[in-house]
Amino acid sequence: MNENAGNVFEQEGELFSPTWSFTWIETGATVAPGTIIAPITLPTSAETVEHASLHLASDDLTLARDCFGEALKFGLPDNANSIAKGLIHAAVISYARPFASGVRGFRLTSQFFAAVWTEGDHQTHDYLCTLRDKHVAHSVNDFERATTVGVVVTDQSFHLLGTNPSGVGVTKLSMVGLPMSKLNLCSAHLDGMIAVIEARIAALRVTIHQQTHSLLAVGKRIEMAPLATFADRSKIAERRR
Repeated sequence: MNENAGNVFEQEGELFSPTWSFTWIETGATVAPGTIIAPITLPTSAETVEHASLHLASDDLTLARDCFGEALKFGLPDNANSIAKGLIHAAVISYARPFASGVRGFRLTSQFFAAVWTEGDHQTHDYLCTLRDKHVAHSVNDFERATTVGVVVTDQSFHLLGTNPSGVGVTKLSMVGLPMSKLNLCSAHLDGMIAVIEARIAALRVTIHQQTHSLLAVGKRIEMAPLATFADRSKIAERRR
């Protein structure tokens, strides 16, 4: 059984929902009326760090899948469609996020999905990560370009007729960067990735429970884990601890 509990808070005009989810590993006994189901603090280990990080990675990839799916409804990616372009770029950023460095303590790699990825999956992954690095997050490749040009009037053989009128303009090209052929692959690609993460989370739960079971002494007062740690917006540039 999986239990979810969360309260919605509003702080400075933003809604967010802290959650607590859990799965019973050792079962059979009855939870008596009047008792408390409580979260407890666990010792930090490679497994607990990976377990927590994978939940955030799953959120990133779920957002990417949802955004790609919504963008697909608009048809052929079109730079003139700001909503569709925004959905695709948001999806690309979310997709690459769990593979990038940060403070989560565990990050995804291609090897993590080696058992299920086809050559096509590897190609899709490489394209999306490169698209993020070289176009969506940073202006590097030829998917956008702008050049300042002069404007004059010429005859039919392009000989200048004079300087009045004359002016200045710009030539510009901007692309979404993700063609329809690749957009069509993204949802299935992400479905497979999310399934692998969910399976790994399930295995980690069992391992962590085995590692910490010996720490559970009946009658001992437990150290309750916080259900939510709220962010300080004034520390937006600081690394979380």
